[in-house]
Amino acid sequence: MDRFFSVKYSTDYLLKNIQTPLKLFKNKKQVSKKFDFSDVFPTDPIIEDYKNQKMTVLCNHYLNALKYYKILELISEDTSTLSGRYNDHILNLCNIKKELSFFKIYDELIGRNHNIFLRFNTVKFYNSNLLDIFFKADKFIVDYLSKEKWTLTNNNLRHCVATGFIFRKNDVVQLNVSRNYNLNNYKGLYHFRDYKLAQLDFIHTDYLNQNNEGSHYTINWNNQLSDPYAVIYDSELNFAQFDFDVNYDKNVVKLKTANGHLRSYSFPVHHYLNKAMLPHEKKTEIDNLYFGIELEVGYQRSVSNRRKLHQDIEEKFLKGLAICKSDGSVSNGFEINTVPMTFDFIKTTDVFFNLFNNTKNSLRSYNMRSTGIHVHVSKKPLSTLQIGKMLEFVNSSKNRNFITELSGRNPNNYCEINDVLKTKSIHLKEYGTRGRENLSQDEYRAIDKMNDKYQAVNLQHDETVEFRIFKGNTKPQTISRYIEFVHGLVMFSKNISNQNLSYKDFIKYVGLNKNTYPFLNEFNEKFIGNEKTKLKEEYTYAPRIIKQNRGKEIKIEKPRIFTESFKKKKPRKIIKR
Repeated sequence: MDRFFSVKYSTDYLLKNIQTPLKLFKNKKQVSKKFDFSDVFPTDPIIEDYKNQKMTVLCNHYLNALKYYKILELISEDTSTLSGRYNDHILNLCNIKKELSFFKIYDELIGRNHNIFLRFNTVKFYNSNLLDIFFKADKFIVDYLSKEKWTLTNNNLRHCVATGFIFRKNDVVQLNVSRNYNLNNYKGLYHFRDYKLAQLDFIHTDYLNQNNEGSHYTINWNNQLSDPYAVIYDSELNFAQFDFDVNYDKNVVKLKTANGHLRSYSFPVHHYLNKAMLPHEKKTEIDNLYFGIELEVGYQRSVSNRRKLHQDIEEKFLKGLAICKSDGSVSNGFEINTVPMTFDFIKTTDVFFNLFNNTKNSLRSYNMRSTGIHVHVSKKPLSTLQIGKMLEFVNSSKNRNFITELSGRNPNNYCEINDVLKTKSIHLKEYGTRGRENLSQDEYRAIDKMNDKYQAVNLQHDETVEFRIFKGNTKPQTISRYIEFVHGLVMFSKNISNQNLSYKDFIKYVGLNKNTYPFLNEFNEKFIGNEKTKLKEEYTYAPRIIKQNRGKEIKIEKPRIFTESFKKKKPRKIIKR
């Protein structure tokens, strides 16, 4: 067989001749040490630069050079497994006789850092024939270190399960993956788990995303899969994680920090942040009713650093629950856009009370003409008839005063109310330009209004029904009243007939659930009784709901967000003497 390079000294022979430096590294527990050239590279002629003087050798590069030597030795037995584009690279690691040089391998790792063999190691993704070679080389090193009872952590070294190579502690982070991951159902990168040297998994930082979006590679496994993967760094817990791992922590937020900049108005928060629900609640769309809140707010004069305010809202006050985005309709302000949240989650966590306590001296909304609050409710649990009933209730002239008082403002160009919208109108929504000739004028108008987003009840979204009637406010009691109204209206429309869609029937219905709708019921009592007393503001939801589930306290985990890019620590500089 024609070989373009050869191995004069076997890896076993090489290993026998470098026992002294390896044992010194182990016993001294050092990551670098000075040696005579002939002691560390006995199979190579002495380099003139190191003649009559000692050289500093790095333990991790030395072990990696030994493994790399083993890889190339195995490849030399059948070069057909190697892509031709790596021929020149391997020849650079040989002497003039095209014989493999242990020193040149080591020197390449020092001079070019680790990039060359990290890149070379990805050959396994494109040629599955090489997988066995990489595994054998890794097993060779692990067997030796295990036999010598060498604990790499004593030398501040770690074994990377993505590459199989050994790195200094600062060059890797802990990798959070499933211990029972089935490599036969290949989705990950960690081939070397069977041969690694510790109970914990570590991965080299080159595989981490420096901007919190994940380092993406195309992986081809036996030409069957071609899937991008992302390895993301959790700055709070100091570990990395594959975004598709079978034990992926749903409480980890995979959203890149905006560093205080407002996000685009079209930013789809529900695509980047997880839905918020209690642990015992069902996870399916059809079972859970989700609420998404858009709070249009302005800055108070006391705010000197707007970017810091945006960042604190996203990464501290509403961590993992909301983003701040630009809104052209709000003068001198922005919009806080929450994730879909269940009603009980909102009540249990007092989410808007917590936000208010942290921003009451920074945000304003009530006294601004351009602000409002929009409440989205998920469509999937709703029937078409329910949506029609809610549409009529909000737009009905007989409920006009109630809706105006409840929402805090009159209808305007951003939230029109139209009495032509009835329960039955919902069935006309899908009418196109054709087929309208037999419709009445009111039906024709109803279709146009349902196709207009600037309605009190906006039906233009595919996944939600949007209520746009509410005046801007930052007070949690008012926001809670709005959310309670939408939730109460959903329940009311589900259980009431078309003939009972008046505000009086609604007030009677929600009055049966005073603990569920405390703020809404207080408003209702004032509305029908003309009471002069102010609404109570000294309590939050927490005392009013049961936090027990079958006798066990509900534990709500705090969301974790990737708020920082990974910053690799600079290793101590090794000076060659």
